[in-house]
Amino acid sequence: MSVFGQKHLLQRWTTNVIDFFLKKELVGADKLGNQYFRWHEKNKGERREVRWQEAQFTYDPNLIPPEWRMWLKKQRKEPPTPQEILAGEMQRASMAAKVAAIEEREKLRRARQETVGAATFAAGPAPDLQQFMGTMQNEQRK
Repeated sequence: MSVFGQKHLLQRWTTNVIDFFLKKELVGADKLGNQYFRWHEKNKGERREVRWQEAQFTYDPNLIPPEWRMWLKKQRKEPPTPQEILAGEMQRASMAAKVAAIEEREKLRRARQETVGAATFAAGPAPDLQQFMGTMQNEQRK
């Protein structure tokens, strides 16, 4: 066994011992293999964490499914069920298909407008998604 393999085994063993003494409870996993744990600390109450399947050097919240992210941030009491995760994935896929269809219709509309001789700027600038999202967030805060 290589030195790296021995180091990995020692690290895994140490993590398991710490988990045992903290009484960490595995509450679920996502399709990427990330595992989600919770445990209780005397003065801090319930604690939650994700153990990445692969080492992450930079945190990217997009790698965690929204249902698990909400649980980690204590925006929901119970971990998501497999049915909730599947429903969320289906909803996101449906939304992506709708967005793609709208973008295709907009592309065709602009092409038609250009072929009839209208100036390019007459079609208007492309929608600014960041400005729209900022407006929506400001409206929600009110």
